[in-house]
Amino acid sequence: MLRVVRVTEDWMPFASTGGWTHAVELKESETLKYYEAAIWEETDSVHLYEFPNEYDPLVGLRNEDMTDAEKIAYREQFAIKQHTEMPEAYTSERSIFLRTAFEDFADILVSRHPDSEHHLMYNGHGGPGGNLFELQLVHGDAGAFLQSWTSSLGRPLGVIDMGGPCAKGGFDDLANFCRYSRYYVASDINNGGYSMDDWTYEKHLETDPESQYHRLFASNDELEDALIDRIDLRRKGYEYSRNNMVSGSVEQGNYLYSCAEFGTFRSAFATFLGQPRVHEPDRDLHQFLAANGAAPDLIEGFERVFVHRADNRDFFEWEVVANGISSPLGHIDY
Repeated sequence: MLRVVRVTEDWMPFASTGGWTHAVELKESETLKYYEAAIWEETDSVHLYEFPNEYDPLVGLRNEDMTDAEKIAYREQFAIKQHTEMPEAYTSERSIFLRTAFEDFADILVSRHPDSEHHLMYNGHGGPGGNLFELQLVHGDAGAFLQSWTSSLGRPLGVIDMGGPCAKGGFDDLANFCRYSRYYVASDINNGGYSMDDWTYEKHLETDPESQYHRLFASNDELEDALIDRIDLRRKGYEYSRNNMVSGSVEQGNYLYSCAEFGTFRSAFATFLGQPRVHEPDRDLHQFLAANGAAPDLIEGFERVFVHRADNRDFFEWEVVANGISSPLGHIDY
């Protein structure tokens, strides 16, 4: 599992050993090994790390006399590759730089684990459009990176997990990522904005996919079954937060998509878009189909894309119209 984070200066200094490095406590088990990549804004660099289970993210707090240089040296001893002189954020140069860096990282993972199933996860902000890493790796470069990775591996990724960032369940996201993965996890609406009614660290770990992926892979023979259980973790988190969600009317949903079924739907949808009665799309794709007279078989094809769902529609009446996939933004060939 390649887990990627973008670390901004206002969130965490380069001299910190904790924070995002502490989010996954167990780095390796018999069934899963995490590699973690950090896009460091403070140092204009991106680093690939291989942390051992013994890594101590609190070493700087435990040793008050530890200097910033010593903290950095402690963490960076586990960096296995770095790309420096990263261009300015939100530029084409930044996107090309990250594409090159992550293609390099993927080659390392393939050379080390050619017979393993590979997965990608991002922890950070999101939005529809088929981009990666908070719009730092734009649509075309994101696709090129994934194509390079899967071509080197010789098969698609197992899952691209974007279930944490907001609103990554867009048609454009599935159209770009499902070319290179068997499954996709995301939400078509914003994630978060709520808290557990009675938060405990145990409940957090129980419902945290990054922590539970080791167990999910170990207890399921099939990837799809493990990912169904991963979606159920999100539902458990909703149940622990019921009162808070109801009081704030916080709509939440997380979905497991079949990329094979999306490919079939995408072809049928392209034919449908060519019909002259189709006008400007609404935000919700299901609503768009219904409003423009889509045939039942196309609606059924849309529904087959979903392997499993978790939402809180039974907690209160949603005001937002969201059925799992938002409509195309209109800038790619469908």
